Amino acid sequence: MKTSPENVRQCSKCGHQGPLEDFTKQRSSALGRTHVCCKCSAARAREYRARNLEACKERGRRWHQEHREVALKKMRLYRLEHGEVMNENTRLWRLENRDAYLASAKRSAKRWTQAHPERANAARRRYAESHPELIRNVKSRYRHLIKPEDAQAHFRRWEEADDILLLRWTGSTKELALRLGRTMSSITARRHNLKKE
Repeated sequence: MKTSPENVRQCSKCGHQGPLEDFTKQRSSALGRTHVCCKCSAARAREYRARNLEACKERGRRWHQEHREVALKKMRLYRLEHGEVMNENTRLWRLENRDAYLASAKRSAKRWTQAHPERANAARRRYAESHPELIRNVKSRYRHLIKPEDAQAHFRRWEEADDILLLRWTGSTKELALRLGRTMSSITARRHNLKKE
């Protein structure tokens, strides 16, 4: 389809000449298009966002909160149309940024577990029931890490120093169990009791 001279416009920024479709929309303009081409408009928008990143993010957050249903509908429609591309991009990002992805996944899982403790416990029980051999192997490996004489510490009374360490501990329960010479279940139970007190 040939473009007639009245449907051709020249960009005031880069000098590009092209059909009206190459220019951004503007209702107040005579032909409904600006005198700046789409590429120059996109470049200007990127520069503005880079200069005002926090303000743009805050404006976006406010819009999403005020128009939650509209935003969710748009996201659902976009995913239906571009689902495969999105999945591939996500897969590539996770491969290239493995450490960041694992840290983010760990934080998300922890937040979800804290928000839904009953569902998390039910999921753990289902996993244990469907993988009994794996759970048995993990437990036997864990038992070998503790010396037989230290295993008796499970039946030892909890000292105040142990309680303080338990409440301040930020590492894994397994590491704490090895440090105190106690089982993971006893540490979990003690932590639960201390939080109730």
